[in-house]
Amino acid sequence: MKKQITWSLLLLETAVVVFITSGCPSMLWDITSPPYSISKPVYYSGGVFFNFYNKSNKTVVFVETKMNVLDAKTGSIAFAGTGCITTGAPCNIQNCAQNDFCISLNQYISNSIPSELIVENFFISKIEYSDGSCWKDYLGVYADTFCMEA
Repeated sequence: MKKQITWSLLLLETAVVVFITSGCPSMLWDITSPPYSISKPVYYSGGVFFNFYNKSNKTVVFVETKMNVLDAKTGSIAFAGTGCITTGAPCNIQNCAQNDFCISLNQYISNSIPSELIVENFFISKIEYSDGSCWKDYLGVYADTFCMEA
């Protein structure tokens, strides 16, 4: 009985190694480094600002972001009815070029906006290229990973 369990575990371990090395996980999400580098996003005067550097060999034509915006004093979600804010912006960023982004939060702002906001769990969820291809990270694998100085 112990031999069967040992062989079963060995077979399972082998299957996992084959699955990981065959590239199957990359169909779920890109587990290599992302094709961009971004600065830490900051909230200032009604918008979220960050720098985006295109590390790919393609021209970026659209960038989609996801984030949570919290009240700095209470730590709660700053805008009623919103959890994760998803927004996108058309752009034209050549390979090895940088672009400054400002994500306006005007559509979420009401009369009672907190004075200080924190941007949390920020990530690039989708990049569209001029050749029609896309890079996606809908799981937020690269959330809060910032590689550039603001």
